[in-house]
Amino acid sequence: MEKGWPLGWYESLHARFDHLERHIDINDVLYGLEQIWEKVRCNEQDDFNEDTWQWNYEIDTKDIDQWSLTVRIAVDAQNRSFEIVSRWRPDDT
Repeated sequence: MEKGWPLGWYESLHARFDHLERHIDINDVLYGLEQIWEKVRCNEQDDFNEDTWQWNYEIDTKDIDQWSLTVRIAVDAQNRSFEIVSRWRPDDT
């Protein structure tokens, strides 16, 4: 996928502005998505995105400093893009 909006990826308002106390930079998220993922989940009923008719995925990975990181993305396969919905550290949940 291409990098950058409007084709490629973009962040939801929640990902950009909610939970700023988590101190997770977009560079950490993008780095983690470019690495080999530790685990991917999409088995909950609320993981289905009816707007794009695709599944949302929670991806366990590592950030630039090798700290554990989970990123939730909404895939839009038709437009070859995805939205970063949220991000958190597993210890934050």
